[in-house]
Amino acid sequence: MYLKWLRLNYFYLVIAALLGLFMRADVGAFISIPYNNILHTHSHIAFLGWVYPTLFILLINKFLTKEKRALFKWQLIGTHVLIMAMLVAFIMQGYGFYSILFSSLFQLFNYWFIFSFWRSLKKSPGINPVPLIFVKIALLSLFISTIGPWTLGGIIATSGSKSHFYNMAIYFYLHFQYNGWILFALFALFFRQLNIQSSTKGIKHVLNFLTYISFALLPGYCLSLLNIFHTAWNFSLAALSAILQLTALYNLMRFLWLNRDWHFFNIKGWPQKTLALCVLLAFALKIMLQLLSIIPALTEFAFNNHNIIIAFLHLTMLGVITAYLILVLAQNNLLPIDSLLAKIALLLFLSGFIVTEILLGFQFTGFIMYTFRDVLIIFTTILFAGIFLLMPAFLKGKNYEH
Repeated sequence: MYLKWLRLNYFYLVIAALLGLFMRADVGAFISIPYNNILHTHSHIAFLGWVYPTLFILLINKFLTKEKRALFKWQLIGTHVLIMAMLVAFIMQGYGFYSILFSSLFQLFNYWFIFSFWRSLKKSPGINPVPLIFVKIALLSLFISTIGPWTLGGIIATSGSKSHFYNMAIYFYLHFQYNGWILFALFALFFRQLNIQSSTKGIKHVLNFLTYISFALLPGYCLSLLNIFHTAWNFSLAALSAILQLTALYNLMRFLWLNRDWHFFNIKGWPQKTLALCVLLAFALKIMLQLLSIIPALTEFAFNNHNIIIAFLHLTMLGVITAYLILVLAQNNLLPIDSLLAKIALLLFLSGFIVTEILLGFQFTGFIMYTFRDVLIIFTTILFAGIFLLMPAFLKGKNYEH
């Protein structure tokens, strides 16, 4: 199960969390590293160092035979070489020749993974169609998302980095990463692990969820454009996506309720249950916030408030993606979280995440006192401590073969 690689992936999460703390505390000013260099490194390492290779390993393990997984060894090695190169390049120069070069090479490795994994899926009979559809949409979204970065060079040359076209390319990439590749990959893992059958209770709700969440993906890009295009067609498509996502959420909740035995989901002990509830609540809140964002007054407010945007991105990255990946690793004994230290770390992680979300999300209400920045730094430190203290749990992890 490539446990040593998963440990390295998690180490990148620790680095990303540390860089996030540096930005909150403005440490860059003391260590002579420009803020933007830290910002770009933070986002790239979180996406490409932690999430991407972890999904890479989990997907090939859950969907491919041992013989086929062996074909991806050199892809994984090359991917990590490029991640390390990007880490150094972005810290040293931000967006520059070497960071762009390594990012471009990484995109080519993306294509290698997409096409080889898709080809291997075709030769893997016996997989339930529901997780198979999810993983195929995830791969298509990963491919589509790369269009955004490829267009940036031309956009900067013609319109500049402050133009709407530049923002549209960034939003395009983020949308098909967050709501396409990553989200659908997570649900592919979820339903693959459940091994649902036609006789499973509430199977119709699973199919409905798959249908609605899939049809919401393309128009969902318009939710990111509400502050750019104040037109009826953009609003209509954004509203359609928000409503489809809400309907999908309802069907998912119905399925979960009909099968509300924790053992059905292979979730044991309060640490795993707590993570599962965190993921579910964060995912539901994400969809509700996107529904609210179609209200014009809230749209303008949200897009013009930097802290709101950061809170929303972290809601998905930490509350949904990271929490679920930790849960999957724990379920497969790759990252045991039943020791005292791991439980303390988990509580620190969740408390730091929740409080920083509240502080960022509700700063504008006036209820947050003038000590807002200091309190935010304290709980960001707690969040980092939780992520850092989970690392020793990997030492007790065991290789798992599906």
